[in-house]
Amino acid sequence: MQTISSHHLKLSQLTLGTVQLGVSYGIANKVGKPDESQSRSLLEKADQLGIRCFDTAAGYGDSEKVLGRYFQAAPPQDRLIVTKFKLKPDVDYSDADLEREVRSQLEESLQRLGIKQVPIYLLHQAGDLHRWQDRLVRVLDRLARENLIGLAGVSIYRGEDLDLMLQYDLFQATQIPINIFDQRLIRSGHLQRLQEAGIIVFSRSVFLQGLFFMDPAQLPPKLAGAAPLLEGLHRLAAAENLPVAQLALSFVRDLPGITSLVIGSETPEQVAENVRLIEGPALSPAGMATAGGLFPEVPELIVNPFLWQ
Repeated sequence: MQTISSHHLKLSQLTLGTVQLGVSYGIANKVGKPDESQSRSLLEKADQLGIRCFDTAAGYGDSEKVLGRYFQAAPPQDRLIVTKFKLKPDVDYSDADLEREVRSQLEESLQRLGIKQVPIYLLHQAGDLHRWQDRLVRVLDRLARENLIGLAGVSIYRGEDLDLMLQYDLFQATQIPINIFDQRLIRSGHLQRLQEAGIIVFSRSVFLQGLFFMDPAQLPPKLAGAAPLLEGLHRLAAAENLPVAQLALSFVRDLPGITSLVIGSETPEQVAENVRLIEGPALSPAGMATAGGLFPEVPELIVNPFLWQ
């Protein structure tokens, strides 16, 4: 698997998303949360196949604990862990309380993961940056100077989140939603700005949480509007002579500015399949151009999984 070097870090082109190790996740998830033995098998497969990046968060159930136990049993090779934190929305922190809260959450993540430094530490909600801005950045800067975190960053959803993030030199990593249906950050020029700034960019929702694999005729009523889009996706995949999964993944993988794709797996077999896809063929230049213009204005209801509930 291709490895990318950035900011003195080595990142595999595929990052294993581990929310599934802590909670049942994804509209197409039919397996549920794996038990400890299944989680260990899944992580062993990731190690064997060259996955070196693992994405988790304090809010992903016991995902951090599962990873920590595995890493203790299988001593680190050159793994890179990305984890995330968020602040309590109903608390008006003083400067001292804000630092205590962030430091406490970081220390708890370090303990659960069994490590001394988080290589990449992300704000899980960009709203925290909008609210606390310089005060929060100063706290993260202190933690970075203490070598408790390697790089700081923000998990974002909208372009205005990136506009704010890019005002701070401290932030050198981000996680963004991007897929063949959701190309807003491409069209707005934000992905290009991230590339020009040398930011590590993790892409999430490559398969839109499994929506791409659902039968257009059997969608939940709330997502019925996705049926013609899925049919268009299937037609493009047929024209490219690629499975839908390969089409969707190759489109994001080959975008300039994307560093690593965060993709979750429920079984070792899915890990192996995702590694096969990350090493799979590119779209033709014509196919890439078609994919870039085929879904111009997809409704928010379809591209934002938070609205599916």
